[in-house]
Amino acid sequence: MGQKVILLIAFLAIGIGVYGLTGNLFKEPAPPPQQVEVIEQAPQVKLTTVWAFGRDFEAKDAVSVVDVVRRQVPEEDAEANLWLLASEPKPAIVPGSVVRTALSAGHPFKANFIVDPDSPEYINLMIEPGYIPYSYQASTEAVFGGLIKSGDYVDIVSLTSLKQNLAHGEVMTDFRGVTVHPLLIRKRVLQVEKPSIDGKPRTEVNVVLELTKEDVAKMVIAKRIGLLELHKSMSAESQHEANTGDVLPDFFSVTELRGNERVIN
Repeated sequence: MGQKVILLIAFLAIGIGVYGLTGNLFKEPAPPPQQVEVIEQAPQVKLTTVWAFGRDFEAKDAVSVVDVVRRQVPEEDAEANLWLLASEPKPAIVPGSVVRTALSAGHPFKANFIVDPDSPEYINLMIEPGYIPYSYQASTEAVFGGLIKSGDYVDIVSLTSLKQNLAHGEVMTDFRGVTVHPLLIRKRVLQVEKPSIDGKPRTEVNVVLELTKEDVAKMVIAKRIGLLELHKSMSAESQHEANTGDVLPDFFSVTELRGNERVIN
């Protein structure tokens, strides 16, 4: 009896082992554990809107308020560089202003990039090598009535007389030998003085011209022998000359010979 129980237990153990072995053979292998890739998200950059230049500039290019636009930049950069936020009013730019240096479109705006025509450094920035800034006193009417401003081109004509030094006064005592001829043609204006000081209008204003050494020499002489007139230049061509007969067709001089002398009556 005991042997039968032992044999039964042995058969059961062998059966269980065989069943377990065959079950593992036909069972599909378990998939390997999936690796979970952890993606670290970059911190979100907070943006703000600033005023910026809307186009490319070369040094000394003219700039106006239409060239300033809005642009979004990182808030941290705007604070670090003290850029002008678009929540502030759009920057005012004086007409005739220029940029100090070359700038790319989108470059944030800063006031020190702009040089206005009334700035003391404007002349040194704008004048070309080899030229001299020459100060000329012009009538306010001629300058502002003729809409002359920085960057414009002007002509200077000279009124002279063979009988009278007109530089000593504008009253002509003798019309004989009076002529008008172009002295300087198409010269650039570097700066124009304001038409008033402390609210008081002026009859003359200072106009700074860009001249060569030869031009300056002509001006020095012309100012001492005649009257000079400045007006806006419309062409690089030589201007017409005139004399008294062109204005007064009936005016003429009579030349009389007296011995070895020639006398004009």
